[in-house]
Amino acid sequence: MMTRLASGAAAVAVVVGLFAAPAAAAAVDPADVEVALTGTTIAADADGKVATITITNNGPGPIEGLELVFVSTDLDQDKVTFQIAFCGPGGPVLGEDICPLDGDDVPPPGGHRTLDVNLVREAGATGDAGSLTVRVNTASPDPDEDNNESTAPVTINSLGADLRVLAPDVYAVDSHGNPTRDPIPAGGSSVLIVDIFNQGDADGSGLSIDVHLPDHVTGESVGNECTPSQPAQDLQCAFETVLVSTCTEHPDSCGFRFHLPVTVAADAPGPVALTGGNVAAFTAALVPQPDLRDSGHLPPGLTRITAASPDDVDGTDSSAEFSVFVAGHLPVTGVRIGQFVALGAALVVFGALLVLLARRRRRTASIG
Repeated sequence: MMTRLASGAAAVAVVVGLFAAPAAAAAVDPADVEVALTGTTIAADADGKVATITITNNGPGPIEGLELVFVSTDLDQDKVTFQIAFCGPGGPVLGEDICPLDGDDVPPPGGHRTLDVNLVREAGATGDAGSLTVRVNTASPDPDEDNNESTAPVTINSLGADLRVLAPDVYAVDSHGNPTRDPIPAGGSSVLIVDIFNQGDADGSGLSIDVHLPDHVTGESVGNECTPSQPAQDLQCAFETVLVSTCTEHPDSCGFRFHLPVTVAADAPGPVALTGGNVAAFTAALVPQPDLRDSGHLPPGLTRITAASPDDVDGTDSSAEFSVFVAGHLPVTGVRIGQFVALGAALVVFGALLVLLARRRRRTASIG
């Protein structure tokens, strides 16, 4: 029985400092910064995977001088090595890599940011590979330093599918339907975008997606595959005939993008970040069936991601939290929800998440 999201989870409204009057800028409260490292179990026959670092700004203020520190002294790098593409040049200093973060990598109050860490399994490695630690440092005081560090065991474990779920925070969209960094006006609409990849070493049969939206936010009608609550704050979507290919063997067709049109209530508070959103994905053991669909014959509303479980090998990265950013009570402008309803709950193909690992596999195969 698959574990479902707790539909009664309470959402919290975090006031967004962006909208404070300039006069109040000198009295900004410090930020409570939280970091979590997930997705560090590698399937037995996979060459590696992309682990997830989630940085959350629990508010109430903005983050100043953010650094991310990797501590690898307890990682057995004869079994697993890691690569930090966003960190820039420079090697470890006493087992630590220090990565300054700025711009879009720094979450605003109430927001989240995710970063990738490539874990590469060395040939023949199995079992326990130690642990990897990430820590956040800030230039300003942090009222709760207990959540500034996260340590995750690194292991090479059983065979199976291994879903990774990414769900960026929800903002307004522009006139072409593309996400922006602007808050959604109360009464306005936008779209939740969720990316799902199978990083395991086995295909899965069917794809289930559970969504819990923050208070004051509802999902729109998304077709026969999705069953909403009333009001539609919780949705369960089941794409039973979808083949969830593994990126290890099928790097060009191993993931999906799920689009869910959402509407913010006209009486929603603002400006705030409505927190408490969560999305989780599940797949089942692959049983050969003649009617499993490839990307050319998917159910309505589902499209395959092009990238350049049996029981999920690593469930720590199979769900993701998100916030919905709401502006003050302003006139509703921009794209209306009707432009998204035609898409339904769309799952689309996109590329290149695991190209590095896929190329490494092909290179190893050619050498052998």
